[in-house]
Amino acid sequence: MNNSNSSYPVVAGVLSLVSGAFGILGSIAMILVSVFFWSAISVSANTPDEFPFFIFQTFYLVWGIIILVLSILAIIGGIFSLQRKNWGMALTGAIASILTFLPTGIVAVIFVALSKQDFKNKTG
Repeated sequence: MNNSNSSYPVVAGVLSLVSGAFGILGSIAMILVSVFFWSAISVSANTPDEFPFFIFQTFYLVWGIIILVLSILAIIGGIFSLQRKNWGMALTGAIASILTFLPTGIVAVIFVALSKQDFKNKTG
């Protein structure tokens, strides 16, 4: 079965882009939570001194950066999928989109995997 003109890469690319966009929003929220914990440390409040704000701050900052990098990777993979250029990069971006926004990421991986023959550079 030859689907050289299928719309699977376009659908996968759009879904990867959507996942990347949601991932960027989520990572910004995590980084803002980290900033909130940083400001909670610097403001003298009625919280106990032994409360470990730095653990929460570090956790949200690290995960926010990781999700931001994965979101950018999902967006790059979505662009490759829309251009039907590099199947390996499109698949990598679709897998990253699973980690940024699960519902659209799973469908993106399925559509990229089904459309391998549609790409010009069939690496992977």
